[in-house]
Amino acid sequence: MSMYLTFTIGKDKRNLVDDITDFHIDNSTSTNPQWLQARQNEDGMRQVFVTVKNEDGSPFNLTDCNYWFQGKLPDGVHKIIDARHGVTLDAQNGKFRFDMPKHAFTVAGSYVQAFFRIVRNGESLTTLEFDLTVLADLVYNDLVPSDYITPFEDLYGKLKEYLAKFNGDFETAMAQWKKDVVNLISDLNADISGINLTITEIKAQLSALEDKIKADNLLTQADLDAALIDIKKQIKDGLAELSKQIAVGDNIEIGKDVTAENENAIVNIISQLDPNNFNIGYITDNHGGLCSWTTDYSDKYAYDHLNNFLKLDGNVDVMIAGGDNSDCYRPSDPAIVVDNRRFDTQFLFGTDNLSDKFILKGNHDDGSIRTNDYRRGTRTFESVPHVLRDSEFNKMIAADQLLFDEKRNNGKSYFYKDYPNKKVRVIGLNSNDTPDDILLDDGEPKYLGIWRMGYRQEQLNWLANVALQNVPEDYVTIIFSHIQANIPSYENDGNNDHDSHYNQDILIQIIKDFMAGSSSSLTGDIKDYEINLKTNFVTQGKRNFAGYIHGHEHVEEVSTDLGFNNIGFFASYNVKGVFTGDTDAWQTISIDRTNRKLIIKGFGRATNRVFSY
Repeated sequence: MSMYLTFTIGKDKRNLVDDITDFHIDNSTSTNPQWLQARQNEDGMRQVFVTVKNEDGSPFNLTDCNYWFQGKLPDGVHKIIDARHGVTLDAQNGKFRFDMPKHAFTVAGSYVQAFFRIVRNGESLTTLEFDLTVLADLVYNDLVPSDYITPFEDLYGKLKEYLAKFNGDFETAMAQWKKDVVNLISDLNADISGINLTITEIKAQLSALEDKIKADNLLTQADLDAALIDIKKQIKDGLAELSKQIAVGDNIEIGKDVTAENENAIVNIISQLDPNNFNIGYITDNHGGLCSWTTDYSDKYAYDHLNNFLKLDGNVDVMIAGGDNSDCYRPSDPAIVVDNRRFDTQFLFGTDNLSDKFILKGNHDDGSIRTNDYRRGTRTFESVPHVLRDSEFNKMIAADQLLFDEKRNNGKSYFYKDYPNKKVRVIGLNSNDTPDDILLDDGEPKYLGIWRMGYRQEQLNWLANVALQNVPEDYVTIIFSHIQANIPSYENDGNNDHDSHYNQDILIQIIKDFMAGSSSSLTGDIKDYEINLKTNFVTQGKRNFAGYIHGHEHVEEVSTDLGFNNIGFFASYNVKGVFTGDTDAWQTISIDRTNRKLIIKGFGRATNRVFSY
């Protein structure tokens, strides 16, 4: 049996309940009264098909979401928190299905409250309540109501693992399991995302434990009931704690909260920013995950560094992550996806987004360093490691969503945006513009991003004829990319272990033409990176260019021999052996249009610098 519900986030509304101690919802006061009816003892076949919309009627994107049914049974005592039975049907169009468990239909009558919670990456929102009534089953009516909290129900199954691990030693197994319960309650109180993690990692069920008990005669039912008394009390107490407000840092999802020392340093930097200038926060080379050139895990502090940086939100106009955000050295393909998503989600959604935020691609972010090692035979893998394609990376950074009203080329990672109040155009480029559809016999790209960097025809043509066109005369333009804007070295075999930068001479000439208000015919014959385009800035005339900002080399540097500022910045990741301790590094960049200056304020290892343009 199926039912269909539709919820509009931001538009659905009901009146507040007058007396919260006698909670009762009057659906006549709701803008979206909906209902579901079932009979006692129904199990699994009662499916609810849910459509979720945004306030404007467009589909709510459910990508990477989990769905919880939460309700208080008609007896007013027992609760359902079911995070197990939701199924995504069409994420892009906001559709999911929930297979209602039998525990939801143990008590006849009308639910005190029933709604769905939608959870993604530790954040959640809820639908409006719906009217859920349970018809009596007078023929078969022996179900006993109880709280049904799936994170705790699933935890029961871990007893089986411990009984096997400790060779049937019940006391040892129970002691370990008690510790898990305490840790779960602690995790849920500290970080709501722990609920999802627990559900996905703990698979065993209580029924399997019961089968093993019967088969091996490990303990009697009375023994088990007695042992569970204090466990159930801990669960009850833990549920009571869950009803309280969860206290976390104002920008924390992953990593530690910002220390008082760092907070003071950040406040000091913010106090020096002139609000009349165009202010940019720039962090690069965070290298989250297991790093490829050290036995250390930068995860121990990579997200601490990111949380430091996120304190700038609302105090600068734009925040940019300059690439190599994740090192992507872990052996498994799913781990590479997780490394990228952890950074991207924390960066894009870890704060209130009072500043615009953009993520650039670096030469580590596609995980191709693993494929390079596989081909060289320096690391062993079960199969050839997958290289993240541009389309996969672009989806992870939500490039197709245009979160900040930027202009992109069909959902690609490179972008531009104008800021008329400050008269600035910001451009972000993809310096790992590799042809990932040209494959070798192992099924992965010929050109691996870890070594093959630079730009191709489509992006450079977009830069010359879209991003740098129609720039008002009183604007100043600034470009961000991962690699430096130096003249390239060309290597075409795709397998040498050193950087090869393709078509940067073309990039440099485009910028020079933009600054001079001139035109050029530009060609390049590098195989698979061929160029044939024209620039024409004659009508537009000369324009102000503040500089080309990059990371990649992990050092502070600057060169002006190209005819413009080519400025490099420290890696946020502290390369072991180069600097002592766990020192962070990122910076703010202020464009002072009046005095034609770039004013850089450094955090951690980064230094203060000033450049004219």
